[in-house]
Amino acid sequence: MTSLRAVPHGIEYLSIEKTERVNRLREAVSSVFRGDGFQEIIPPLIDYASTFQLADRSHGGDNFEFRDSVGEHLALRSDLTVQTLKAALTGRLGHELPARFFYVQRVLKDCRPGSGQNREILQAGVEWIGYGGEDRFDRLYELACRTLDRLSRPYGFLYGDARFVEILLSFVPGMDRAELADTLYYKDTGRLTELLDRLDIHGERRDLLLESPLLVGGADVIDELRRLCRGFPSLLAIIDQAPEHSELIYDFALVRQLSYYSGPVLEAYLQQSNRRILSGGFYDGLSARFTTQPVPAAGFAVNLNELIHLPDEGLDPLS
Repeated sequence: MTSLRAVPHGIEYLSIEKTERVNRLREAVSSVFRGDGFQEIIPPLIDYASTFQLADRSHGGDNFEFRDSVGEHLALRSDLTVQTLKAALTGRLGHELPARFFYVQRVLKDCRPGSGQNREILQAGVEWIGYGGEDRFDRLYELACRTLDRLSRPYGFLYGDARFVEILLSFVPGMDRAELADTLYYKDTGRLTELLDRLDIHGERRDLLLESPLLVGGADVIDELRRLCRGFPSLLAIIDQAPEHSELIYDFALVRQLSYYSGPVLEAYLQQSNRRILSGGFYDGLSARFTTQPVPAAGFAVNLNELIHLPDEGLDPLS
């Protein structure tokens, strides 16, 4: 029998000090989002399981799913982007498009004991729905920078593109794409070589799959990536569309798994811990699950859990 004094793995009771820190972080990011014209929403904690399954095309099985008293297949909230888009496109938010929404809410995802991961994650995010202007990435990136600046922690940004990874994944059979996406993201060249040997992939495609994940760096890596992709016009077109920002680190194998992202993606990492604190990007294709008309959409979320447990070191987001 589980002790009443125990706490499930990945779950934490926050102390008063940490609760106060959460409130400071919440107010800090909310002030940035409101200042840029975003309006706060509170999506429901429970939704249909199929809603959250849209967020994980690799079917990793980390959602908390259950049947209610009438047999409906439900789940606890594991993704706020899908819920926000669903609400916006089905008229549940009472706002015409284009629209800007933000939230500071918790998501719940299962994980294995001993993984060191939290099952309850506090996210602060924005979703910009219905706007597809050419300046969309630049404006989203600038907002992400202002948000992290407000949190008074040094960080670095990575840039990638889901379309680039999707083309690489098309080189292998569908049943092997989740494994390939994983090896590309983690740059596991040994496992990647074994996979390519097993699938008998050689020539230009093999060179591209083995070398492109290792081309990570500033703008200087773009030319090297173009050389590597010279036999693939569709990849060259994606590379040529990449924004030019001196602060960005380019990694075109950045997409962690098969997901709803369909264009540029961003990740930010804390310099002192090398932990991912922000992720986001374009997810224009996701609207097709809720409406017949294509709707551009983009956003990002900050993982506030990464900041709750860090020492203040004299850095207060409200100071």
